[in-house]
Amino acid sequence: MATRRIGSDERPVLVDVLVAAFEGDPWFRWRYPGHDYPARAREWFDLVAGLVWGRADAWLTEHDDAAAIWVRPGVKLAAAEDLVRVAALIERQHGKRAPEVVAALGASLSSEPEVPHALCLYVGVRPERQSRGLGREVMEPALERCDRDHVPAFLNSTNARNVPFYERLGYRSTSVTEVAPGIVFRSMLREPVA
Repeated sequence: MATRRIGSDERPVLVDVLVAAFEGDPWFRWRYPGHDYPARAREWFDLVAGLVWGRADAWLTEHDDAAAIWVRPGVKLAAAEDLVRVAALIERQHGKRAPEVVAALGASLSSEPEVPHALCLYVGVRPERQSRGLGREVMEPALERCDRDHVPAFLNSTNARNVPFYERLGYRSTSVTEVAPGIVFRSMLREPVA
C-alpha cells in the first residue's frame, strides 16, 4: 500500500476520514453528544484543517482509510486570528459549554514540549478498517522525517485504547490531564530514532 501527502483538493476526503475515525473518541463524544456528532465534527475538522494547511502536512493511505495531520517542527499551531475563528465556532457549537471546551483545549496544549517538535494534530483510521496496520502506515512518513531531521514528535491521545499503539511507535507518556470528568488528554513524546 502507498501513503500519499495530499493537497488542498483532497481536504474533503481528509475530513471525511477524521469524522469517521473519531466518532467513538471520548473527547469528541463529550463535545458532541447524541446525533450532533457528524455535522459538528465535520465543521470542526474542516476548520482546523483549513487553518493549519500552510503549516502542516496531511497524509492519506492509498484507499483513503487512514489520515494524519502533522504540524511542522518550529511552526506555531495557530495565529491570533485563527484563534478568533476557533473560538467563534466553539461558541456557536457549544453555547454555554464553550468556556469549558476552550479551557479543555488550552489545558491539552499546555504540555507541548518547548523544543521544536513535530505535532501530530490528528491521526485516525475508519472504524471498519482499524487493526490492519493503516494507522502505522499513515504515521510512518512523518516519523521517518522526524528521525532523519533529529526532531521529537508529540501528540495528545484522547483515547486510552490508542496508547499501546503509540507506545509501539516509540512514544512515551509525559503527562495526563483530566480536562473534564472522565475526559483525559495523555501527552506523548517520541524522541527521534538514530
